[in-house]
Amino acid sequence: MIAVNQTVPCPRCMGTIEINVHELINGGKFTCQTCSSVIAIATERKEIVGESMAKFQELKDLKNKK
Repeated sequence: MIAVNQTVPCPRCMGTIEINVHELINGGKFTCQTCSSVIAIATERKEIVGESMAKFQELKDLKNKK
């Protein structure tokens, strides 16, 4: 299973942004505590990101069954 809470580097200052993967996929926005930059998934990309995450999880599940 994909960890729900993760961190990503801020694209502006390389600080750490804490994200919730499910919230991010569902339109959540997350702010860098260092420089106040905001990251989110563009509305037109949400569906493809959700599909990609589901496929990634399927591959991980298949690998774990071996």
